[in-house]
Amino acid sequence: MPGRQVTIIGRGWRGTGYRFAPWVGRVLAQLALQQGTGYDIRRFAPARFAGGSGAGGLKAGGAVS
Repeated sequence: MPGRQVTIIGRGWRGTGYRFAPWVGRVLAQLALQQGTGYDIRRFAPARFAGGSGAGGLKAGGAVS
């Protein structure tokens, strides 16, 4: 979005989490290029660690607010 910075973070996992790498790459690319994704990624919001509602800064459908 013009005039607005957005940070997109992809984290690795331990053990068998590597098998999700293609999906994570697809979602991160969609977020970076389209400012949203068709996947429901709300459960991955960083705010889930803050004890909030769990929705964090993500809009329905995964668009970054």
